[in-house]
Amino acid sequence: MRRGGDEFVLIMPGTTRYQAKSVAERIRRSMESEPIDLGEGRKASVTVSIGVAAWDGGESPEALEKRADAAMYQAKLHGRNRTYVDPS
Repeated sequence: MRRGGDEFVLIMPGTTRYQAKSVAERIRRSMESEPIDLGEGRKASVTVSIGVAAWDGGESPEALEKRADAAMYQAKLHGRNRTYVDPS
């Protein structure tokens, strides 16, 4: 599975799907509201697409990460700069 320099995984044990989405939304809003200073008076806006998946209690870490990755691509497909929660 691809995980590049612009991707990260956040593991939140004991967190509900709703709580995880809330955290993801806070991260997303924070990223879009804080332009990056490039120096010389230039700034760059940054947005993120976030996929959320909750562990089903039995799947492998790889399967969970694959569902989260698929959810992230759904966020991108539906317009980017958003959070998508895997319905499983």
